[in-house]
Amino acid sequence: MEAVISKILKVRPDLTREQVFQLIERKRVEAGNLLNPEGAAFLVASELGVKLWDKNLSTGMKIKDLAPGLRSASLTGRILAVGKAKTFSRPGGREGKLVKLVLGDSTGMVEVYLWDGRAEEAERMGVSQGLPVRVEQAYTRRGLSGRIELHLAEKGSLTILDESEASEIPPLESFFSKPSRLEGLREANIRGVVSKVSQVKSFPRPSGEGKVLRVRILDGEDEATLVFWDEKVEEVSGIKPGDLVEVVNGKIREDPLGGWEIHVRKSSYVRVKPSYAPPPTPVEAKPTPIGGLQPGVRGVTVEGYLVETPSLKEVTLRDGSKVKVAEFLLRDETGSVRVSAWREVGEILSRLPSGLKVRLKGVTVKEGFAGGVEIATTSGTTVEVIPIGEAEG
Repeated sequence: MEAVISKILKVRPDLTREQVFQLIERKRVEAGNLLNPEGAAFLVASELGVKLWDKNLSTGMKIKDLAPGLRSASLTGRILAVGKAKTFSRPGGREGKLVKLVLGDSTGMVEVYLWDGRAEEAERMGVSQGLPVRVEQAYTRRGLSGRIELHLAEKGSLTILDESEASEIPPLESFFSKPSRLEGLREANIRGVVSKVSQVKSFPRPSGEGKVLRVRILDGEDEATLVFWDEKVEEVSGIKPGDLVEVVNGKIREDPLGGWEIHVRKSSYVRVKPSYAPPPTPVEAKPTPIGGLQPGVRGVTVEGYLVETPSLKEVTLRDGSKVKVAEFLLRDETGSVRVSAWREVGEILSRLPSGLKVRLKGVTVKEGFAGGVEIATTSGTTVEVIPIGEAEG
């Protein structure tokens, strides 16, 4: 920001340094504190007629070419997500408006901020996911997250293109990853049909109550777990099996079993299409004898007697988060196996007495630390208590 201020003072010697700071702070307040000081300084310079950079770019540029400080950036791309319009009050009572969207091309993605008149114009045009568009006369800055942002204010424009003009823009489907292809990614876009919705869990935080919701989705034969946090839990309230859910800018984390979870946070975009498909019908898998379990197999059903009452404890994962896990031995007539039951499943099993016969559906088999195999539950595991008569039979 210091370079911008120095440039303003050089071009406008009639202004003092203190006056420039006051203009920057006023501009930041006018934007409802949605701009950082660097972005506010850029707007002040622009309004004062101070030319900061000679970077006027054509519509031929790509998202990967964006850099902070561009004042006339133009490019084409496809809309991947559209956020809800936000209104805020400026000094004097004037209302401001902001609409954010995510734009993608063959080189990457960028978040676009549409301010005031551009936001209202986008709403009138019916801007929506999947449309190819041209952005012109936008400016760029580095956001609080460290990413490059594209901003459209009074001088900028957003034009919807015909598909015949968008031959170089990839189709919408290509921007979404398959659950089986998440390894090595830090962030991803993903979509799938909901197969299971867990209960919302609340937990204390220094700043107040936190919430988390786990949702299992299917994309063809691939499965994934979406983990919604805090306000995103409220955003998908009412989600149910059979709904289609799409997440843009989800954070990828490894689960305790070496699989992957997609965490949906404040910076993520979510879209739910209700009753998109018939709710997936669970496939009744025949229980695998414990003595026949093989490592590396997912979605297994096992049943047996609880040799001991499962003990529940809290562990810390690699990312620093804390979760509960119950460990116990499960036995049938072919052998016994150690079970690690995570989160809600572990809490349920920890309340069951030893000697009870249970059926665990949808577990993962892995190699044990001391040889042999172990099994672990997943977010898709279900627990069934086998009635005494059936157990004895």
